[in-house]
Amino acid sequence: MKKLFTIFILLVISGSLLVAASWNAIEEDADRELKNNNYKDAFLLYKKVILHGRTNPPMYLNAIKSLKKARLENEFDSFFAAVAKKYGKDPLMAIALAQSKILMPAYGYLIAGEFVRGNHRGGGERVSCLERDRVEAMNILLGIPAKNRTGAYYRALSDILMRGRQYNQAWKLQYLTEINKLPAYEKQNRYYRGYQAYGAPVGSDGKAIFYHVPKSFDEAVNDGERWRFALQKTMSDDVKLKLAAFFKSQFGVNTIAYNMRNKIQSVKTGPYALHLLKDDESIAKLATGVQRVALPIDCNYMEMYKDLLGGNYARQALEMLARIYKNRRQYTRSANVLRELIRKFPKKAEKTYVKELNQITGNWVELLGSKTYPAGVNPEVNLKFRNTSKISCKLTKIKIETFLADIRKNLKDPAKRKKILKLGYQPQQMGNWMLNKEGEPYLGEIADEWNENLEAADEHFDKIIPMKLDVSKAGVYLLEVTAKNGNTSRIIVWLTNTAIVERDANGGKLYIVTDALTGKALDFCRLKFFGFKSKYIRDKSLRNKLGERYTYTFKDFFTQTDANGMVFIESKKLKECGKVMIEASVDDHFGVLGFSSLYFRGFNSQKMGNRRKVYAITDRPIYKPGQTVNFN
Repeated sequence: MKKLFTIFILLVISGSLLVAASWNAIEEDADRELKNNNYKDAFLLYKKVILHGRTNPPMYLNAIKSLKKARLENEFDSFFAAVAKKYGKDPLMAIALAQSKILMPAYGYLIAGEFVRGNHRGGGERVSCLERDRVEAMNILLGIPAKNRTGAYYRALSDILMRGRQYNQAWKLQYLTEINKLPAYEKQNRYYRGYQAYGAPVGSDGKAIFYHVPKSFDEAVNDGERWRFALQKTMSDDVKLKLAAFFKSQFGVNTIAYNMRNKIQSVKTGPYALHLLKDDESIAKLATGVQRVALPIDCNYMEMYKDLLGGNYARQALEMLARIYKNRRQYTRSANVLRELIRKFPKKAEKTYVKELNQITGNWVELLGSKTYPAGVNPEVNLKFRNTSKISCKLTKIKIETFLADIRKNLKDPAKRKKILKLGYQPQQMGNWMLNKEGEPYLGEIADEWNENLEAADEHFDKIIPMKLDVSKAGVYLLEVTAKNGNTSRIIVWLTNTAIVERDANGGKLYIVTDALTGKALDFCRLKFFGFKSKYIRDKSLRNKLGERYTYTFKDFFTQTDANGMVFIESKKLKECGKVMIEASVDDHFGVLGFSSLYFRGFNSQKMGNRRKVYAITDRPIYKPGQTVNFN
């Protein structure tokens, strides 16, 4: 009897080993198919092993990866339900099941009352399942006994709680999700992603809502506190980095709306002066507008980054502190942090940190944009500078007519056309040429050269001053300003004595040429029209043969204005030109317009009838109460 029992036990063990070996072989086949990008076959093999044999979190997540790659999202929900029913009580599998909800698309279609996940051809109502997935995942995780809840469990729980609550959706964290009830599918427009709140939420008192750590998960008053509780249970340096990034995204000065940033940055004193902020406060864009907020100690992202300075994330923390101080316009503190980065991490110093430090502490100048000035007026250019106390300036005249003649000539030359198109054929793109050696032949005589002493702002702040140039003669000039032991900034300054005005007219264009300063018409002024058209070459072999993607045709002609400084050009003639450049010259006057694409608007005669119009002329722009208004 004992012998028969022993034989039975051996047969059972042998059978189990054979079954295990069979499942191992199928799993190996699935891994091979996944590696070879045969995703559908891989998923079917994984599915067979998981539902009829055994599984583990890596195998299940590989199955989900294969399912998603094979575009089989519509099979996920039934597969998920079957796996959850069989393995949902296993703590590690519960974590994997919750994570799989994040990996899948959070939308689908309701077809005949049944939800189909992912994209779908044909009818059906598009819905979002994000909130439903989130609650399902939370229920699976919360079903794990407290004694089996590890750090990985709480990390997964924190990720699920934050699902759909990142960035501008973080306002949802102020609400407490009902866990015991599955949310309904929400109607979703393909192009509408839901309400995007810009600014952290505020309470009924108008103050910012902060999320603190509750005593227990059940005592949390909102999802934000639930999230904090889950993070607190697995607090480590990487979690602290994530927490600091969240509060920075909600209450950092980077949240200030773009259209308000320049206004606030210009403030030197008062509650909205960024450079006067302490480390326990910030100026942030809240739901009700920009406010100065005090940061509680457990929500202070600045202190969180400081706490990381002695650990493995010291470099990331120092980088964030340097960036935060720079955004706060506290440049001296930012420079000190960058020096610490250079000392601690010399390998990356030259590539990144030294450059950033030089941006703050180096001598810098920048010439801001300049408009076109009429000849006879001294142009004024704004100079922005930092730290430097001395600059050297040089004003060089550019041979504009030679430049334009070469543009016309070289555009017709296939060998030179590519470089012309790269550097810019527009007269206003001349600055690109001046930055390259190709621009040197067009530099003329030096019109002016001088040095100037400056008084830089404190604490590495920028300062803007106007620079009046001692030149009023018509021409195009290259202005170069170099900071002592610093950089050089360049800008093109235009002084023109000729204005070319283009107006739509019935059947063509009307051109009016006047003196740029006085507006006096320039009679019998010579106009040179030069234009070109480009046409795409569809034949690939011809493109390769020519070395160009387009063929070009050119057109030029001459005309002159009448005694009133006007000339009319028919649209048919202009259309032959394509993109047109116009040069006007008479006596000592010269001006250029273009290149520009011409658009023509039709003119329709309309019978206005006997319409009556009333005009009022006043002797002042506004009348104060008690003043008399006389009607004549």
